[in-house]
Amino acid sequence: MKKFLLGVLIAVVTFVGIYFIGDYIDGKKAEEYYKQYKDKISRINTTDSYDGKNVDESLYEVLEKGIKNREKKIVIEYDCSSEIFDTYAKVLSDHPEFFWVTRGSKYSSSVKNKDITITFTPEYYMSEDDIEAAQKALNNIKGNILSGINKTASDYEKVLYVHDYIVNNTVYDSSSAEENDGSGKMLSDNVYESASVYGCLINGKAICTGYAAAFQYLLNDLDIESGRVSGYTIGGSDVGHQWNYVKVSGEYYYIDTTWDDPVNEDSSQVLRHTYFLVTEKELEMTHIFSPSFEKLGCDSTTYNYYVYNGLYVDVYNYKTVTDIISRNFADGEVEIKFSSAEDLNKAQKQLIDNKGIWNIYAVKKHNLKTVYHSKSKNGLILRISSGK
Repeated sequence: MKKFLLGVLIAVVTFVGIYFIGDYIDGKKAEEYYKQYKDKISRINTTDSYDGKNVDESLYEVLEKGIKNREKKIVIEYDCSSEIFDTYAKVLSDHPEFFWVTRGSKYSSSVKNKDITITFTPEYYMSEDDIEAAQKALNNIKGNILSGINKTASDYEKVLYVHDYIVNNTVYDSSSAEENDGSGKMLSDNVYESASVYGCLINGKAICTGYAAAFQYLLNDLDIESGRVSGYTIGGSDVGHQWNYVKVSGEYYYIDTTWDDPVNEDSSQVLRHTYFLVTEKELEMTHIFSPSFEKLGCDSTTYNYYVYNGLYVDVYNYKTVTDIISRNFADGEVEIKFSSAEDLNKAQKQLIDNKGIWNIYAVKKHNLKTVYHSKSKNGLILRISSGK
């Protein structure tokens, strides 16, 4: 016969369902207790994002302090059940340095004399000793990384430096990405590491959440506002994706270090700037924002990589395109961004299909027999190179 706790009611909600624990009474009586206190029983938030509208500031401080101190149980002596999910997600989103926390935490409510106590049990995948060692390692590598930034560097130059460092020193962890398939199964510690700043900066391998966490972690030390955005990619998997927003000279932009770190067919690593400081409109050509994320209205192109470096064609003109190639093909590769896919196609027709590329001295002097070309996923960037 099923039994449930009489007196103090404790409920634990997991991904599977609701479990009552303790000394037991009849199941029907438990059902009555549930109906009476259902608005007082905590529930688990299975999403990685928050809507920013349901965050309790005092609860934020309690959770922030508890996780920072690696407390195994955090007790809140009031009913915060309607805010705890959003607030917890907000804390983790704001603190990439809390790399030892997983999303598999438990929440419970106890009711006694109509007073409610919430007990939050965060799940840590590292031991105390491992956390201490990892924090020391991260502090050391952070110092080494940031020491490479010139003291007179602008915010743009700092953001570019961090972006390029992450892309050049990180390999996408395909095996962890495959394991993290959204099925709800238990994940290995390797996945948790690759989803964190620790995996990206210490192990040199990460999935998208690790790339985004590392970017935010380093910029926090540079006092440049940034954060993480959860969503999906058009034509991608249902598991989800994560990227960043960043504020440069008073304007917000989006940046995706993961997608700027593609792998060639020969497994060689590539540094791209396709998603470096892009607008909302441009990002939405390939990315889908989580409905809970309040968009920032990013519409500035001032510090977009291609605009800033003279690699952008606003209105198509063949001479403008050839001038850009002439100035930038010294190393045998150039990327040109266009305002529309139609303009890119015009350039491709004249340069590639009609072989106009061979009339450009900067290309001819390389004595090439073949020139390779490709387009970015958003159809706005044309890459021309002497090799694949």
